[in-house]
Formats: sequence, C-alpha cells, structure tokens
Amino acid sequence: MLKLTCGVPQGCVLGPVLFLIYINDIINASKILQLILFADDTNIFLSDANLDKLISTLNSELVRMSKWFAINRLSLNVSKTNFILFCNSRKRYDKYEIKIMLNGIVLEQVKCAKFLGVYIDEHLSWDNHIQEVACKVSRNVGILRKLKFTLPQTCLLLLYNSLVLPYLHYCSII
Repeated sequence: MLKLTCGVPQGCVLGPVLFLIYINDIINASKILQLILFADDTNIFLSDANLDKLISTLNSELVRMSKWFAINRLSLNVSKTNFILFCNSRKRYDKYEIKIMLNGIVLEQVKCAKFLGVYIDEHLSWDNHIQEVACKVSRNVGILRKLKFTLPQTCLLLLYNSLVLPYLHYCSII
C-alpha cells in the first residue's frame, strides 16, 4: 500500500471546485499565450504573421507550460493533445514542416477541432459543424418520423423540442 500525498477522493463533491482552484494560476504560466479554460479542458491560442516565428515561440512557451504542469504535479495526456493552424484557404504551407512539441513528443496537427460543442476547421468555415449538426438532426427526425403514427402530436412536439431543437439553437448566435 502506498501513501497518498495529494488529491481528493473520486466522486467527491468538492473535487471539481478544488481542481479549478488548483489550476487557476495556469494562465500565469505564459505571458504570451492566450488560454481559455473550461472545466478540465484547456485551449491555448497564439498568433503571428510569420509561421516560423509562431512555431518557435509556441514550442518555447509549451516548455514553460510543461514545467508548470510538473511543478503542480499534474500530468498532461499528450496523446489527446493536438493543434490546429488557422490560415487562409489560399495560403499554402507544408504541414510536414510544422513540428509542435510537448515533452519531446510531436503533437498531431488536425484540420478540424471540437471546441465547446462547435466544430471549427482550419479555414474557419462552418462546413464540418453544419455536417455534424445535420447528421444529429437527421437521426432524430428519423426517430420522430417512425413515431408519428404512434404518439399524439403533443408528445411529438415535446420530443422535437428535446431531440432536434437544441442542436439547431446551440451556438446559433455565432
């Protein structure tokens, strides 16, 4: 049996609150990177017109972030960590030349990422997000279609409001 020196019991009501207090100062780990935190999900943003400078700066700042994780006895799942390079669709670059490293491991570059339920691609188009929403809505409309002769209209409306409408309304402001 090993002695436990830090942590909280799994399922503890205070767990999420203590975690947020614990990582609250992560934004001070870098003066250059912009961080967006949501629960246990951290997104890092950096921009530069010069791609080489962007890569160099990001790699050096990720070393700082890695040190912050080590000092705070936190581990980062590098296999779930990836990056996306937002660029103009007319601008070409060799994606194989881009090496973003974290703890000596090259991070995976993705063309599209899910950010708080919204799919964002490297060209900031809505194609992937619209396709995802359309698939979810289509599946649920199919369920409603099968039930239309079985359930009264009030129940169908209730199901529509819970199975379809949320997908159409979520983040519709953007």
